[in-house]
Amino acid sequence: MRLGARGAWKLTLAIGIASVAACGGSGGSGGSSAPAGRTLTPTDPETDGPLAFTSSTLTFDGEGFGTYSATAFVPAPDGQNEPWPSVVLLNGLSATAPMMTWLSDHLASHGYVVLAVTPPNPFSLDVTQWARGFIDGASTLESESARSGSPLAGQVDSARLGAIGLSMGGAGALEAAGTDPRFAAVVSLAPGWSDYAKFLFQDTLAAAGKITTPTQIQRGSEDCLVPADGPLGYYAAVPARKQYLEIHGGDHIGYINDGLATVAGPIVFDAVPIDCPTTVPYEEQHRLGGKYATMWFDTYLYGSDHWSDALYGSGFAADLASGALSQGMTSAPQP
Repeated sequence: MRLGARGAWKLTLAIGIASVAACGGSGGSGGSSAPAGRTLTPTDPETDGPLAFTSSTLTFDGEGFGTYSATAFVPAPDGQNEPWPSVVLLNGLSATAPMMTWLSDHLASHGYVVLAVTPPNPFSLDVTQWARGFIDGASTLESESARSGSPLAGQVDSARLGAIGLSMGGAGALEAAGTDPRFAAVVSLAPGWSDYAKFLFQDTLAAAGKITTPTQIQRGSEDCLVPADGPLGYYAAVPARKQYLEIHGGDHIGYINDGLATVAGPIVFDAVPIDCPTTVPYEEQHRLGGKYATMWFDTYLYGSDHWSDALYGSGFAADLASGALSQGMTSAPQP
């Protein structure tokens, strides 16, 4: 499926918003379905939050793939006694989790335990390796939270687990969510796909068709590494509540740390022309990507109604109208 004209997509968005409102799924009802526990204190999702956090390293075995390395980011106490909603994060092909500390730090500062995971073989084309990172990473969060003496002891709310990944990590997040019901919310950033090697992603596409948890898919409009067919195909396959957004001017590597993306840019664009340059600063891609990911998790892990308008109503429409988002869709399952 290829993208149509921008005006057609905006019309689709308007229809989608109307449909969501008609079936009572503006984001409020979805948020209120979260289990009782820690409550959200809303803070600006476009910037880092107010919470300090600590980090610690660990490893775990992924079934059939070997040893995964990880860093756990744990927010500092804030006066509430309940454990934190928690998110597993993976980067993509040939990359590591420390290349996305901008996002780990951002989510931790907004009140999430983040387990940033690097797979045993970052050069593997097997999406399931990334999916196992999410699944066994979630199990590690649960076991470490239950283990006395762990830096994560008592910190993880196992009923509020999320997944977020970039590229192969984004595809892995979809595959994990379609096979493991523990994930209560998913954000997939430029999920991996190839028009020339579709067979590599057929299991992922099939898993996307089984996802029952709210799923957000993002992409940069200038991403020449992952064709739009992939993210849009995954979006079409997901039967659960979902959102698709395209950051105007963003590319693929713009989701990694901005300093690293700046250094890698000439290599990626010139020596190995597999991505297109951004037409906006990397900070802008981070602002919008972090904003929408944070609001998604706030809504579906914290169960907050605070961002209903920003995610589904006039706030989302305003980002489209201003050109900050070049395209976007949202939908909710019919009652």
